Amino acid sequence: MGEILGSSIAGYSVMTVDGEEIGTLVNVTMDSTTGDLRQFVIDPADRTPGFGTNDDGHVVIPARTFRSRGDYVLVDPNGTDDATARGRD
Repeated sequence: MGEILGSSIAGYSVMTVDGEEIGTLVNVTMDSTTGDLRQFVIDPADRTPGFGTNDDGHVVIPARTFRSRGDYVLVDPNGTDDATARGRD
């Protein structure tokens, strides 16, 4: 996949590879030292089965769960054993 600017995907709906809508992407965080993407910060949908929220009310999942971008940003939260993949720290 080619380069994608974080600002170009803000506002996209985020969905799991299983078809569950998580919410709307509001931000992407990165490691300022390496430049690696760290997390997707998502404004949750009305119902986010299996996804908790942080203190700010956002769902936060590791950027490494990213699978593709089309009409939605697709993520595979089961692709990691990191507890933050389900919004828990």
